[in-house]
Amino acid sequence: MYMPCSLPACCADYLASARLIGVAATPHDRPKELTAFELLEGKFERGARIFRTRDGRELEGLAVERRDMLAGIAVLRAAGIRFD
Repeated sequence: MYMPCSLPACCADYLASARLIGVAATPHDRPKELTAFELLEGKFERGARIFRTRDGRELEGLAVERRDMLAGIAVLRAAGIRFD
């Protein structure tokens, strides 16, 4: 199950390096996973609601699998990152 992704950019960067981020064309589509190459060369913007690729494309509809998001949040909390 994928869930919408909206995180501070630093957290989104961490999750992108450790987890798979997907992009859906519409809310009803299954997200297509971004490649590691795309994630390394692009950047998150606007509170990680947008991913800008190296060639300047803006990708919206970012999503991450719920289990991956929860696992990533647990790692960030263990590292002392606060979410309040």
